[in-house]
Amino acid sequence: MANTNLQFKTNYVVDSKIEPFYKGGKVQISKDENYIFCTCGTRVNVLEISTGKIVHSVEHEDQEDITSFASAVMMRCW
Repeated sequence: MANTNLQFKTNYVVDSKIEPFYKGGKVQISKDENYIFCTCGTRVNVLEISTGKIVHSVEHEDQEDITSFASAVMMRCW
């Protein structure tokens, strides 16, 4: 066997992070079925269905959890 000195990379770059985006309750799907709207504590998150990534987030200012939300552009509720 050959004596091979292997060196492994020790520094890595973060490509993406997974963060909490939903804590329970109802979710709504956009009329074009491209986005999911859901609550997560003090935020309403908008996730792109095709990528699973949060594309927008609206946060409530007074630090109380959001328990419900509604919008005229949302069509389906589960």
